[in-house]
Amino acid sequence: MSPSQDAGISPFQTMQARCVICEKDGRFSRLKSTLYSETKRDIDLRPVTVLWSKKVAPRVDPKLFYFWQCPYCFFTADHIFFLQPFKDGNLSTTRFRKQYQKGQAAYTTSQSIQQLLISDPKENQSVFINGLKLNLLACFQWEQVEEVVNGECLQLASYYLRLGWLLHDLRHGLTKSPSVKEEAQALISALRPLWPSFAPGEPATLEKALKYYQLALTKSAAVNTILQEVNVRLIITRIHMKLSRLGEAKKSIVECKSRVKYYESLIKKKRGDDSHFASSDLQDMETAHGKCLALLSQVELIYDKIELTIIERQVKTAQDLLNQHADKSYEEKVQILRQARYSDKVIAKVLPKEKKKGLFDILKSG
Repeated sequence: MSPSQDAGISPFQTMQARCVICEKDGRFSRLKSTLYSETKRDIDLRPVTVLWSKKVAPRVDPKLFYFWQCPYCFFTADHIFFLQPFKDGNLSTTRFRKQYQKGQAAYTTSQSIQQLLISDPKENQSVFINGLKLNLLACFQWEQVEEVVNGECLQLASYYLRLGWLLHDLRHGLTKSPSVKEEAQALISALRPLWPSFAPGEPATLEKALKYYQLALTKSAAVNTILQEVNVRLIITRIHMKLSRLGEAKKSIVECKSRVKYYESLIKKKRGDDSHFASSDLQDMETAHGKCLALLSQVELIYDKIELTIIERQVKTAQDLLNQHADKSYEEKVQILRQARYSDKVIAKVLPKEKKKGLFDILKSG
């Protein structure tokens, strides 16, 4: 066995990319995506279970290696952007660079924030803290770009969503070390006076992600296919569910189903059209429609499970309430439950509708 096999296969590969801000080439480490799979996810898509190839060492948390930072000007973005900048949307490199520099110059504490959050390989820093710093700095930097916050915000929305994942791990002690949690909390405390609009905590960060996803849905040129639209709508639905807003989640699902239904009718119209509509284009539309239905079905299943769990919990409390009013009539009990703001579904489970007596029942009781 060779020494490299003895030590295990490294999960990293070195890549070169050019920074869109300073236009210098840098070398970066990227995870080899073929060596791991994220097999289980939370409601908001946070990876819960990661399976690595047995020969890989070290086995790291992939979400901590999503961002790259230019070693020269410290511009920070996801690794996909570094390799293919402005692949989607209407933003150009020149406009982005100009607005980025203008935003950084206008924000009085931007240099202090950067000094606090830059990733220094020389520091003996935990992987989690390094990943958290990069995620925070990416959110801050991108939020200073005018066209990003006014509509081309799909990436910024995903950055805040990912930040929510890290803050979830922090809150639930998934960082594997109490000292890392203390260091992260100290970092956030130092950041707050420098960046007053930043609200730490998982719920607040998910709210920010939600705001930008909703804006991107109507304003971003990057959302230009039915599949992209459905993806964004379903992420919005997932965030609503994660924040325990089932009413908003249901509304979002209904809107999404309506859009997919409209797309289906468009396909039928194209299929029956006598014009020269390419069969390959029609096939692409049908494939996209199938993917949309599959994604929608996954999210509906999650919604149904959450709703069922909530209903079962509410049925128990509603039954406890009715036990205090056992002498009341059926109509009075219904009124009591409605006044306590229980839904019709819960009321129907606790108080099934009384059957009307038939002739046989009347004669029998007589």
